[in-house]
Amino acid sequence: EKDMNKAEKEVSEASKVVTSDANSGLVQALGLAQDSEAAREVDDDSASHRKALKEAARRVAVFDEELSKQRAAVMRRRAANPSGALVLGHVLLDGEVLKALAAECAKAEAACQAAAEEATAKNDGEAEQWKDLLKLWGMLQKELTEDIEQAEAEAKACRAQEASEALAAAGL
Repeated sequence: EKDMNKAEKEVSEASKVVTSDANSGLVQALGLAQDSEAAREVDDDSASHRKALKEAARRVAVFDEELSKQRAAVMRRRAANPSGALVLGHVLLDGEVLKALAAECAKAEAACQAAAEEATAKNDGEAEQWKDLLKLWGMLQKELTEDIEQAEAEAKACRAQEASEALAAAGL
């Protein structure tokens, strides 16, 4: 049990560092730190509207690529076939990274929703394109939710296995 608590604490510390780095890189890659600038672009003329729409499409692609990279990292960690507390550590770390990605996805989805509503209110011809991007964000969010649920189920299974092994080792 001490090993389990120690492993969970180490994973917690590592996940804070990893999710902080992932958030920082993702925010920078997606340009989310410049949301006010993107919002101003939407208020400009139609060329700016097209530019904002193109940028939003790029952000979806960048996010999708980042999600693919994170999934590949999860698969590599699983393929390494770790055992014991290390498995739990990997699962907890994966869950934290996925939760950070889900939070960024939700922010981007909300920004896209606002742009879609604005385009619809202005009877802008680009409203459908914004809605299409919004659907993509929604699909990404759904995939992340499923991935998070899977990671949480795996963490629960790992904890149960560790507890069972500890009881068996104690002769109970």
